[in-house]
Amino acid sequence: MKRLLSFLLILVMLLSVAACDAETSDRRGRSDRTDRHHRNDPDEQTDPELPAHQEVVPLSVLVGDHYLREVSDDYVQLAVVRWQSVVLSDACAAEYPKLAKALLDWNRGEWDMSHSTMEDMLPDARTEAEENGHYFGGYTYSAASSVHRADNLILSVRYDYDSYTGFRPYHGTYCLNLDPITGKTITIDQLIGDLEKLPAILEQELREKYSDYAAEDFDGIAGWLEEYSPEAFTWTISYQGIHFYFGAAELAAGALGPLEVTLWFEEYADLIDSKYFSIPEGGYVLSLPQMTSTDVDLTPGDGQWDRIYVEMPDGGGPIVGKNDMFIRNEEYYGYSMDAYLVTPDNKHFYIYLDCSSDNDYRTVFVYDLSGAYPKCVGEFFGVGFVGQWWEDYELGATWFDQVFNDPSGFELGTHMDMLGTMTGTKIYRTDPETGLPFTEMQAYTLPEDRELVSLIDLELQILPELETQTIPAGTKFYFLRTDGETYVDMYLEDGRECRVEVEHRDWQHYVNGIDEYECFDGILYAG
Repeated sequence: MKRLLSFLLILVMLLSVAACDAETSDRRGRSDRTDRHHRNDPDEQTDPELPAHQEVVPLSVLVGDHYLREVSDDYVQLAVVRWQSVVLSDACAAEYPKLAKALLDWNRGEWDMSHSTMEDMLPDARTEAEENGHYFGGYTYSAASSVHRADNLILSVRYDYDSYTGFRPYHGTYCLNLDPITGKTITIDQLIGDLEKLPAILEQELREKYSDYAAEDFDGIAGWLEEYSPEAFTWTISYQGIHFYFGAAELAAGALGPLEVTLWFEEYADLIDSKYFSIPEGGYVLSLPQMTSTDVDLTPGDGQWDRIYVEMPDGGGPIVGKNDMFIRNEEYYGYSMDAYLVTPDNKHFYIYLDCSSDNDYRTVFVYDLSGAYPKCVGEFFGVGFVGQWWEDYELGATWFDQVFNDPSGFELGTHMDMLGTMTGTKIYRTDPETGLPFTEMQAYTLPEDRELVSLIDLELQILPELETQTIPAGTKFYFLRTDGETYVDMYLEDGRECRVEVEHRDWQHYVNGIDEYECFDGILYAG
């Protein structure tokens, strides 16, 4: 497995130059924790019969971030815990109520586990803080989700976690696989036709992928795997294959560290349920975990797999890798990102990075993967995937970002200053030839919860005839749409719609030649 060793060597060199934290040097962290709470048993019901070639329809999924932090009395950081909740949009939850209920139960378990982890870390953290004062950096636990597949056949989510509690960093993977109709956990025997063949196949795949290891390191692995119940395997499914994850101490060859192999659909078509081979008509998206590589097939049908790597180093620009080739954006400075592998046609593959910098200013980068190395082909500043704030969410209010999983129709928000700072949205599609998002919408949709009140009488055009009328002072205006440059369409209390033309001069905005602040009350700009 010379390509793997070369990959890891180049990766270590690159990250050293980037001054990345040495504690993240294990790029293939997996989980031993197969005894977690991640099993659910919703109310029993008869599973519906699904046609062999049922149309595959993407689900609308959102991911929310949660955060706990404890400091000592003298403000030494003791512990930080981060985790994520996966939920359905309101419309999707109404269509798949069993799945929504199962996700709520799962998220409760994540919530409880994260709070318990904080409680477990605090006693030792306080002791170390007392001994080392402000030299103590604190204990950490973080779990990040990657949606590998979300459609009407299965919701499959990979969670990568890392922790540090004073001894050494630890990395692992655990997974969630749910039936959208019943909300029940899907076990591997529901995908694999002959489970008795699986242990030997996995051993063979491990030997081939990690061929630079000693052959005897894998002796006995099949025997260990034969003892597994269907619930014991850690796996996800994408639109290319089933991905298995093994923790560092999980197999007889535990000294080798965490291991991962993929059973590709094209190689194991006679073993895997063929209904999962279908892909959505508009293409598909794979959420990419960071700081660990992901096996993908960028040229389906050739029998070769590729390795993708993405990372946002602290205080630097994103790193994107394909096999042994890496590029880093040296000009961008960001703090976080979401990464996606995108294919609109199962022939052309791209990476989308949704990055955040100061004041949550968003930027989307697009990389073409057709060459030997990733090539940045698009930069969209002030643009990001949209989300929503859920204050009534049972497990705590937080911001939920929309998961990008449908190249044929996704919403991007653009930062703009038009009678105030706001985000305008459009629906986009991925161009198969360029990889870039494009839209046929002429105007951005604006949030209607923003309100302005006119301070003076204003002569404005009433839509749709564009007839000029005088709107009296004291009228309430609500945002509808804008082209982002010359006008804002708004509706009035009486239901009429009007167009407010905006002129930009020397960083100032004017309506009918009058300073906007003299025209409206309620204008708010960020920054």
